[in-house]
Amino acid sequence: MAYVKEGLGDYTSSLYFLNLYYTHNPNQKVLEKMSEVANEHRLEGYQFNDREFFSSMYYKHYPELTAGLLLLFTLGALLLVYQKRKNRPTLPLAIVYAILMVFTFGGLHWGLSNHRGIIHHEALLMEAPSAGAKQLELIQKGHRVDILGKKDIWYRIRWKDQTAYVRENNLLVIK
Repeated sequence: MAYVKEGLGDYTSSLYFLNLYYTHNPNQKVLEKMSEVANEHRLEGYQFNDREFFSSMYYKHYPELTAGLLLLFTLGALLLVYQKRKNRPTLPLAIVYAILMVFTFGGLHWGLSNHRGIIHHEALLMEAPSAGAKQLELIQKGHRVDILGKKDIWYRIRWKDQTAYVRENNLLVIK
């Protein structure tokens, strides 16, 4: 689809489909293509780094990572039961085990944020989630932004190191 959309001159949709593909199949060539299209149209938000690649790999392999850690923690629980049956002290081991579990699963679920969107139409960025709020900037289509949250029909985004709001119909959300 990205190739077709690019051929039709719809670079915004092309970038959207490339981002969707990259989310499920992290690949250096896809990053290069997105950078090429973004540079050609002078778009912001397409600077790629190792953290972005790691984040994509993390989300791609999230089920396997979770299953592996669950297996390790099950083995740890069995080790605690074994230690208890042998009448060995288990409290220090249980405390370390519990702390590791909390930090590991907390990091799995809240560690990385990968919510992004592409401005779909020319849009006004607002200072607050209201049509009556102060206008910050008119943003052209195609720019990629970090999504920080949502309130009613407004997305709270990060744009040029500041927080702004954009209407949901002006944003293609990358999931």
